[in-house]
Amino acid sequence: MTQFNNYSNILPDGVNTVSTAGAQGGALLEVRVEGRNNTIIAGNAGTAIITTARYSQTSASGVGASFTATTASGSTAATTVVITSEGRGYKPGDTFVVPSSSLPNTAGSAIVIVVVRVAEEGDITAGFKSISVNSKAPIMKSRTNSGKLVTRYASYHQFDFSIDYHKLLKSQFMPIYAFLLEKQGSLKPFFVELPQYQGNNGDLLIASTAAAGATSIEAKIASATTEFGTEPSLGDLFTITDPDNSNHTKAYIVNRIETYETYRGTQPSLGEIRIHFTPTLNASVGISSILNFSRPLVKVINKSDKQSYSLDTDNLYSLKLSLEEATN
Repeated sequence: MTQFNNYSNILPDGVNTVSTAGAQGGALLEVRVEGRNNTIIAGNAGTAIITTARYSQTSASGVGASFTATTASGSTAATTVVITSEGRGYKPGDTFVVPSSSLPNTAGSAIVIVVVRVAEEGDITAGFKSISVNSKAPIMKSRTNSGKLVTRYASYHQFDFSIDYHKLLKSQFMPIYAFLLEKQGSLKPFFVELPQYQGNNGDLLIASTAAAGATSIEAKIASATTEFGTEPSLGDLFTITDPDNSNHTKAYIVNRIETYETYRGTQPSLGEIRIHFTPTLNASVGISSILNFSRPLVKVINKSDKQSYSLDTDNLYSLKLSLEEATN
């Protein structure tokens, strides 16, 4: 979910996506923490990422929320929680029970995150009506005198996106239009969230380094003793957060998965999987990098330097976008 604000570089789409158009927002705007992560001992202060795999949601409403929890050192230090993904469909009073095993101080007490305030329908846009995704990888083909086919990459790989919004009220349309005009056509890149790829399985920590040009990567998954995301699905899209290379923004698609039980060639370690993907790795990555499956953001630019819209007799605005991936 992306709400518009003056400081965001993510294309506003609201929580109403292709599948939820017309639903109310319910994005988290404010939460509070009940309880303390007590009995903290020296050295157990720190920050933990709280994803859907690390809390028990006590209400059926809402999906996609995640947080970071920071605990200071001290005998009764409170835990501070920051919303990192607002999710959608929540109601005030919804709760998330976070066990101590998911907090920086694993020897302390559980905490409860309580929803205080959520976005109403007026805080969101009408969402995407349709999305078209095109994977472009130009290939050179030739044949020898004997008729043998020879193929090779002719150029780079690129995703293209065509986005058609639901009809918009003026109050919904103008923030989006202002956002796009500020990008000055194809001059400035921004990020887009594709609803079909949001909330998938949780993020994964890379388990071993991989060089640029690689087509597979090792990642850690959730187990009885570790808390990461679960195994992704074929066709899932992900991006990579590399603390040593903020320019690594390429998007990848999972095309094959090897596990400890099912593999070809070298067996992955217990608690790890080998993810094969398309296209080849744009840059080398280290073991501190994260595979973003829960909320991958694709860096794009407008294909055109013109930005047009139409206004119908029903006083509703229509908007279509043609975007191409912008890889650094």
